[in-house]
Amino acid sequence: SGQPSIVDSDGNGYIDRIYVGTDKGYLYKVNIPDEPGIEGCITHCVINRDFETDEGLVVPSAQRYQPIYASPTVFVEKTPSSTGLLDYRVRVFFGTGDSPYFDEDINIAATTYHFLAYIDECGKGECDENSIHLDWFYELEAGHRIFASAFAAAGSIYFGTSTAETEDPCEPSNEGKIFALDIESGSVEFSQQVGNIVTPVVVEDKHLYLKTPDGPKSFGGDQYNNAVNVGGFTSITTRMWREIF
Repeated sequence: SGQPSIVDSDGNGYIDRIYVGTDKGYLYKVNIPDEPGIEGCITHCVINRDFETDEGLVVPSAQRYQPIYASPTVFVEKTPSSTGLLDYRVRVFFGTGDSPYFDEDINIAATTYHFLAYIDECGKGECDENSIHLDWFYELEAGHRIFASAFAAAGSIYFGTSTAETEDPCEPSNEGKIFALDIESGSVEFSQQVGNIVTPVVVEDKHLYLKTPDGPKSFGGDQYNNAVNVGGFTSITTRMWREIF
């Protein structure tokens, strides 16, 4: 399947968790110790156990645990709590589809794949299934599958689909689409048929770049070299203290 995504969830400069999908449809999280020189336990759990959103939308049982061939897209939304500790919140996005390497002779007209968004609110080193839930999901049209990773930028998640049985650019079906979905709600902000997408899309300088069998394509305005918005993690330290009797 796709390469794992590595995460430093607390911004201390050391990787502490890994997310990776499998061709059996499981999205794993692996917790690894991140204190140099201190031995710790490696634990793991399956992220995609929950298939019902808070709004009551449910992924049909026959469409669960579909193969994951692209690397998951992961980013951290940690915030400080009222006590000054970190509230962990990691968003995990991934799409499903059949193998890009060979034709499994699937009845693709009767097979529906998905793009899914999970939220992992487990603390560092934890695997609590009650703190991992399905945020939203998007059901693809029949015949479309996801071979490549998504890209998150500026409150949107971008990904492409392919209607070909494999990554072979010479396959006759070339009706893949590009999508931009709202990260918070999963609502579609933009979609267009562009041709099959079998490599990750990229957002850079307020433009979306992608590669299709017909050649590279881009979406965006005429303005380049746009101003960069700078952000970062919140850091909390003790400035002063007073003992009250």
